Amino acid sequence: MELEHQISKDLVMRVEKLLNEVFEELYQMLIAKSPVYTGEYAQSHHIDNHGLAMDYESNPQPGAVKTLSYKWKIDDNVVCFYNTSGHADVVEYIGWPQSGKPPYAVYTTTLSTFETVLAKKASKYPGLELGASDLI
Repeated sequence: MELEHQISKDLVMRVEKLLNEVFEELYQMLIAKSPVYTGEYAQSHHIDNHGLAMDYESNPQPGAVKTLSYKWKIDDNVVCFYNTSGHADVVEYIGWPQSGKPPYAVYTTTLSTFETVLAKKASKYPGLELGASDLI
């Protein structure tokens, strides 16, 4: 029984380490893809386990979009990516129609790579052949 418990504990630790690496890479991709005019948008990215609603209520900024929140539920844990910039909706969805500049879709494009990043990172962990459907 003790050996089985130790194997389970080791497996959980390896999966947690893998996911930390995946989420860190996605977060760095968000920053790298962010437009830099004033820096406010790039500095307003968040990753945590409570999501945009809680942060938005404690720091309501005009124009911050509550729907600009992406969540993964992994077991009993939730991982949330979101942006609290006052112009997050413009950067992600609207763009600048008057000048013909389209939205950057930073979150949409970055977080759509979850499966690819997960597979790349999982390849460094022998025995962890995981896909998103195994975790979410």
